[in-house]
Amino acid sequence: MSAERRDRQIYSEAEIAQRVEAAAREIARAPRKPEIAVPVLAGAFVFAADLLRALAREGIDLGRGRAHVTIHGGRRMTFLAPPTREV
Repeated sequence: MSAERRDRQIYSEAEIAQRVEAAAREIARAPRKPEIAVPVLAGAFVFAADLLRALAREGIDLGRGRAHVTIHGGRRMTFLAPPTREV
């Protein structure tokens, strides 16, 4: 990692990994378990991949869906892909 990028870094990779693991444990302990994960934010697939792997380590294997939203010429277009397994 370059010195310039390190100066802009807010959290270390280890800190992010620890927080993702903690979030997965918290979700796994919740009385109501999620059935599907659908990341929507731009770039959310990176976080979602980490969280889904952490949830799997906690025994929660979720179906995965995907939402893709784009804006072209002032018109919003939304594409929703179905989950990869039935829920």
